[in-house]
Amino acid sequence: MHPVLEGGAQARGTSAATTLVTTKGPVCDYQLACQRFKKSLGIGESYFSHEQDKCFCETCHKARGDDDYYTRGEPEKKYAVPVGWTRFGLSLNPTFKDSELNVFDNWHRAYHGTDPGVVKKILQNSSQLLMAGDVALGGRKLGERDGHFNPKRKPEGFDTAQLFVTPSIVYAGDDAYASPKKFEDDGKVYGARVAFQLCIRPDSYKVGPETVGARGKGITIDPLFKNEELEWSTKERGGTALYGLLVKLEPFVEDSDDVGVDELRAKLRLLEMLFLLGALGTLDDDDDDDK
Repeated sequence: MHPVLEGGAQARGTSAATTLVTTKGPVCDYQLACQRFKKSLGIGESYFSHEQDKCFCETCHKARGDDDYYTRGEPEKKYAVPVGWTRFGLSLNPTFKDSELNVFDNWHRAYHGTDPGVVKKILQNSSQLLMAGDVALGGRKLGERDGHFNPKRKPEGFDTAQLFVTPSIVYAGDDAYASPKKFEDDGKVYGARVAFQLCIRPDSYKVGPETVGARGKGITIDPLFKNEELEWSTKERGGTALYGLLVKLEPFVEDSDDVGVDELRAKLRLLEMLFLLGALGTLDDDDDDDK
């Protein structure tokens, strides 16, 4: 059991609000709906620690008087509160219960957006994030997702075989990372997104800019952070402690074209990358292989 503070002396924001997460049931309809989606993923209860469950919907967030960000770790680093999401506490990997590591006091907070279909596989991998090139449980070798940088399409010197996290829940929830899954519940249709809330070891990662093309368009992704500090990358395995599964439900928008939504997103992502790379200037000459 591990207490998770969203405020307090070591987690400073714009007010002195302090919240100690305790054992409690769902407190609103939104949390109940998110809970039903979480159940639809077919993940065993042994992976969860429900005393850490907490709703961050706008209503619950405002009712608690919580801030939109806090700072944690040594040295302190800012992270955004996941407003608009619901957290389901995860059972902590035994490694991170080591009092010598003291991850909840010493490490920084971050998020990792992902596809709902891979959440269970990540948890089955001892709740450890995997990077491109790793072989997951069952023997499947992981590659870069469609539309993401890969060895043939990347800026010079960019290493795709890393773990990528962010202190911004807005960036973690972007379509490029947390692609929505259609979810029908109680007569309503939602797009459901998921992300992991985690602790990451200070000095284990590099801070870099967003890679979804926002800077080139003059767009600020998250007002709490500069675009240049949104993407944290690390090659250190075992330096990320997952402690929460976040779920967000939003109105589902049907796509009217014959092309699938995921395919459209991949194409848009590719266009954004080409923009970042200065059209085709830094792509390999041999670009006829789309494997």
